[in-house]
Amino acid sequence: MTNTHILKNIKKLLKLTDYNIVKNRFAKREDAALKYLKETKDEIDETTEEYKKENHIYLEDELGDIFWAYLQALKILERDDYISSVENVLSHSLQKFQERLDVLDSTEDYDKQVELWMNVKKQQKQRLKEEHEKKYLHKD
Repeated sequence: MTNTHILKNIKKLLKLTDYNIVKNRFAKREDAALKYLKETKDEIDETTEEYKKENHIYLEDELGDIFWAYLQALKILERDDYISSVENVLSHSLQKFQERLDVLDSTEDYDKQVELWMNVKKQQKQRLKEEHEKKYLHKD
């Protein structure tokens, strides 16, 4: 499957999540985001079991369930103003992992790559902490 086809399917899933949030009474509940976050965790547990059993057909099904529950959580968190937007989450994720992957090109040594990855991760966490403090703790 090409990336173009994958993106088309993701767009269709996003439309379905929008539809589900409007039509599904549960998605309208105050605790819906927590429900879908818990569901994502539960689906990861189920996926892990299918992986261990080497049940490839069920594994694919469970991976789809993870994706669905995660998309639902994102859309509800966006709707309820816990996150600014799904787009921001994806953009932040892209930037974060691009930064981490960029440092890996400097060496072929696995241990060094892990060290570099962890250093970048530590720097990112510090920047995130500073951003959080600036936005929420130092309001003038």
